Amino acid sequence: MKYKDLLTILVPLKDRENDTKQFLNFLSSNKCPFSVFFCDGSKQPSTLIQKYIEDTDLNIKYKYYQYDNCINQYIKKLSLSHNEINTPFTVIVDHDDRIDFEGFKKGIDFLLKNDDYSCYRGTLRSSIKNKIIYKEKSLDQESCKDRLFFALSNYKNQLRHDIKKTKISKLKFNIVDDLNVIDWQLVMTLDRYWEIIFGKACRDLTSEYYFHKAHSSITYGRGLYYPHRYWMNYDLFYKSLCMYISIITNGVLYKEQEEDTILLRQEIAQLCFSGICKSNNVELDIKILNKSIENSYQYDDIINKNLYKQ
Repeated sequence: MKYKDLLTILVPLKDRENDTKQFLNFLSSNKCPFSVFFCDGSKQPSTLIQKYIEDTDLNIKYKYYQYDNCINQYIKKLSLSHNEINTPFTVIVDHDDRIDFEGFKKGIDFLLKNDDYSCYRGTLRSSIKNKIIYKEKSLDQESCKDRLFFALSNYKNQLRHDIKKTKISKLKFNIVDDLNVIDWQLVMTLDRYWEIIFGKACRDLTSEYYFHKAHSSITYGRGLYYPHRYWMNYDLFYKSLCMYISIITNGVLYKEQEEDTILLRQEIAQLCFSGICKSNNVELDIKILNKSIENSYQYDDIINKNLYKQ
């Protein structure tokens, strides 16, 4: 099977057409062997990409969604675009970053041979001094709970730039879309842990993979994405915490085929909340913890509707 039938590079857009033009040139000059899907939330549809598609042999798809005037619309765009992806694997790439196609091929080959892994990432470097950004090791514990509890306890896991199984990534975005999430920090936090509920995570630091352009995000620092250390000061934090507990708990229950117990939910909730408190340098408030556990149940039905309709 060809790589274009195995991996879709999903590229969310919001204006910045000069970056888009440079990214298209990069794909063309390097003869991108994968499928590429531009999901556009700019103020106007891109005639640049539409013309490019007419003149190229690369496997590129473009779709314009309505303008991303809020986080909820941005999430909906990611949910809808995932539902249109037909390849078994997906990776989200910012159009001002650059990728190593050989590193991506290595990741696809690995995932095809190791079905117990849900995601793969090689070496990710920053444009600042070419330094390696993430150095954590693979999460290869056999048990879903062991992987998750280790990651939650250490709070250093990151899956944002991983090649992922499409059905698992799609499930996450469909859930947060149906919950009408308007807090991007919740989505980013879920992105640390969601995939490892469903499989192991490979970290291959021997393979060049991704080059990240620092300080150019359309979400970070622009009112859309709040740095984690400030999350507890954000008005939406408590509601997001309740959703966070419900999503992670029900994901584990689905994967492990277990019955819900207050003990399991308490354990997951404490790990979720304690990591956030630690990053904010505050003591865990047991009253907030207990209240968030109690209020997390209201989101179970929406989450399970997505989990069990697969």
